[in-house]
Amino acid sequence: MFPYIPILTLSLLVTHCYTQSPLFTYSAQKEGLYGNVKCVTIYAIETQSSRLDTIFLQKGSIQSVKLYSEDGLLLHTTYFHERGKAETTYVHGDDGRIRTISKKQTGTDIIQQDSFFYLPEQHIIVEKTTLGPTDIIKKSYSKKVYRLDEAGRVVEIEYLNSADQVIRSTQLHYDNNSNLIMGENHAFGGEINTFFQDFDAQGRRQAVRSIDDKGNLISRTVFTQIEPDTEQMQFFDAAGNIMEWLKTVSFKDAMGNVVKQYVYDMVANTGRIYFYEMVYY
Repeated sequence: MFPYIPILTLSLLVTHCYTQSPLFTYSAQKEGLYGNVKCVTIYAIETQSSRLDTIFLQKGSIQSVKLYSEDGLLLHTTYFHERGKAETTYVHGDDGRIRTISKKQTGTDIIQQDSFFYLPEQHIIVEKTTLGPTDIIKKSYSKKVYRLDEAGRVVEIEYLNSADQVIRSTQLHYDNNSNLIMGENHAFGGEINTFFQDFDAQGRRQAVRSIDDKGNLISRTVFTQIEPDTEQMQFFDAAGNIMEWLKTVSFKDAMGNVVKQYVYDMVANTGRIYFYEMVYY
């Protein structure tokens, strides 16, 4: 079964939440796009065929639309799903740092908003609130505190509840090339689980391992570059059974941006085609 998020982003999910720069900028460049991108519209279509030349004739259903400013900052995203769509608006400051992220679902007036506050002592506070449909009513509240090192890398994240009590924390460790190689998740009550990441000499991620607080393997994910435009991701459980195995073939435009991807589920024996419709300024 394929995830809702396009496969182009899957290989970034483990680290993306932890490796935002101290500017916390959401931009086309951060997403690996080249050139002055204005808009990216993603379509997808299910297929049982392995003949890429024939199934590229139709785009399928729309998955998402992302809009960027002329200086490359992410302004707005719309994700489409069975019940409608989810819209997210990003507001940056004059320095390019994100200030607010507001999310709204179809058919509701409730807005989930993240507000970012930058402190001089290398701390970044993110307050998460749920706003009511009429007045600005704080229906729920939580907070994250990001602590940075001298290189501007996130080294600790604290998760706080509405009473400002720490309920979970994550410590992050990097190698000399600033690759995130280890993370320790500490939950309220003392439980700890750890993940490790391995990289090759070119900085490409090779594997991710998750370990519980007793040192037992929880899961392992292996990334393999088969050809320049072909890669695979294999997810194994603790016993070594393969639970997910995706093979991806990418096609790029003259700017170097991915415009088509064929993702084949080697376990389910099904495929999905993603089309990335690029519009440039």
